[in-house]
Amino acid sequence: MTTELGADPVVFGWLQTTFAFVQLVGGPIVGRIIDTRGARFAIMLSNFSAGLSYLLLGLSTTMPMLFASRLPTLGMHAFHAAQACITQLTTADARAASLGRLSLSYGIGLITGPAMGGFVSARLGYNLTGVIASVVSFATVAATYVMLPSSLVGGGASGSSSSSSPSKSPSSSSSSSTSEGGLRVVLRFFKRPMIRNLLLIKLMGAMGVSIFRSNFSTTAMDKFHLDAQQNGYVMSFVGFLGMGVNTLLVGVVTSKYPEEVIIRSSLLVLSLSFMHMSMSTTIWWLLCSIAPMTMAGTLTGTVVTSSLTKLVTKAEAGTVLGLDMGINALTGVMSPAIGGYIYQNYGFSFIGVTGALLAFTALAYCIAFLQPVSVAVKAESAPPAGVVLKPLNSNKTTGKKFTADGSDKEN
Repeated sequence: MTTELGADPVVFGWLQTTFAFVQLVGGPIVGRIIDTRGARFAIMLSNFSAGLSYLLLGLSTTMPMLFASRLPTLGMHAFHAAQACITQLTTADARAASLGRLSLSYGIGLITGPAMGGFVSARLGYNLTGVIASVVSFATVAATYVMLPSSLVGGGASGSSSSSSPSKSPSSSSSSSTSEGGLRVVLRFFKRPMIRNLLLIKLMGAMGVSIFRSNFSTTAMDKFHLDAQQNGYVMSFVGFLGMGVNTLLVGVVTSKYPEEVIIRSSLLVLSLSFMHMSMSTTIWWLLCSIAPMTMAGTLTGTVVTSSLTKLVTKAEAGTVLGLDMGINALTGVMSPAIGGYIYQNYGFSFIGVTGALLAFTALAYCIAFLQPVSVAVKAESAPPAGVVLKPLNSNKTTGKKFTADGSDKEN
């Protein structure tokens, strides 16, 4: 469609960057909406935003209109909201596997959607295809309202003190966090060392993978002489492999090993895969590097996301998932320019070297600063220093009840 409107590759790149930037800004906003209005409302908002974006896309006849169609994607975070639903509806032990299965459903959509879109657009044109996608998205809003449980309406408030999430100390409750300003709440999460460390580790690990993927079509044609169809086969291979990891491997691995062990092992495999890729001279050599790289990157991303949700109450899950999704958007904004610069000035091999350095740095940071997730969860659940928790049981002698701060009150 950009070609029909007279756009060159540079303008197309700016269009993609605009989309990534809008998604980066929208992630934390939708996260706060999830925590204050509920996951079901956020999914409805996401699909409504998608419908509006596709409608503007279908009506676009100039490049400014096409750029305008990217603006409603500020609220288009259905996967983010769906992750919040999974967080609210699952226990901590089953969360990583459930998030993996959720990724499977989205992976199927990412594989079949472009094929269906290409089929329809070849017969009806790009504009009408956009209108059809808009109708489907608006219909999904109604389906979400009818099909999702009403327990997802009130954000995480109803489940904020569940046993699968650390409870707040007596001095600060989850309900008070919803009344704070959105930016203030987001900044408060970065003051929590474990959450900050996990986000930094994910940023370093994901950046290398994103640099490779965002520039793969160019490097594949130049270095390995792949045509568009062969490039599509490779990307489909990557997609199917990622779905397989999320569906089959995540649940098995997380049931046997602690999260921090999985993250460290995956980062080690990721760094070695990038080094192997930097020496690739044939497409088969490259595929042997892509396979473990995809598996390790997918496993790291899913386990980090699951760990983040365990460190907060369910009433805060939307915001922390928004920050998690913001990492993906940030890499989407930065990686095309970084990867293009590296490829033009240093060649394909240095893309692999850069990915290996980022993954190894993340591994070193993980070893130095990442404490066990189970220990961090207990630390988050512990009361502040000087506060003695006593059970709220009646004292048969005095007829009093003890409160959380150790004081008593009459029955």
